[in-house]
Amino acid sequence: MTSRSQQAAVLAQQEKDEVRNAERFDKALEKLLARRHITAQEKSRGRGNMSPRGERSSSAATSGLQRSHSFARKARTDVLDLSRCSLTADRLDQLAKAISGDDSVRVLQLGANYIGNAAFTHVCDIVANPSSITGLDLHLNSLNEIGAAKLAAALAKNTVLQRLDLSTNHLGDSGAITLADALKDGSSLTDISLQNNDIADSGVQALAAAVAANASVVNVNVGNNPYASDRARAALATAVLHNQRRAVDQQLARLQAGA
Repeated sequence: MTSRSQQAAVLAQQEKDEVRNAERFDKALEKLLARRHITAQEKSRGRGNMSPRGERSSSAATSGLQRSHSFARKARTDVLDLSRCSLTADRLDQLAKAISGDDSVRVLQLGANYIGNAAFTHVCDIVANPSSITGLDLHLNSLNEIGAAKLAAALAKNTVLQRLDLSTNHLGDSGAITLADALKDGSSLTDISLQNNDIADSGVQALAAAVAANASVVNVNVGNNPYASDRARAALATAVLHNQRRAVDQQLARLQAGA
């Protein structure tokens, strides 16, 4: 195959990938919008099925809710996977608007989209607004300390997110320290992955201090950060282990109390 034909084949494959990614995104957006429409219908039926004296017509309400719940189950998207989907700023803006106030998505996967710090603002809008998302995957998205600062500000408004994957970005010590401050301030996060982020001792030490200050954090992964010393890693591991043991003790106490 000549170099010209090779280039043509690569371009053709890129076009196919873009079409496929656009279709994936459109389908995901359609599901979210369908769910929102169904929720609005449920509320409308709840108001509409009232007798003149304000009493609900039970048969009409029941049949209406059964139909809407059936549609809702079909539209439900516990895991929304948009990883490797060529997400542009425009698509992320559409996603942020569609997912705002949504209660159907538990895990949002946006990994390997090379989003960058500018378009990342739309992702932070998702984090900052009320939702049901407890897990967020942001690995491989070309984020640095600027993106970390945006995310930290959004996390300050979030009380639901528990698991966050920021592996294989470029956060560095500055970004790690910024996120550590967010953890220390009482973030709801329990599990955060910061693998392969060029984090050295000052970043890992800040994370260790944050974990010591926030007992809810039970896992912090800083693997593949070769500039971090064993001593700094050990301090972080000790803080994490302390929180893990405390979480186990609390769970045992609850079980014994309920026995």
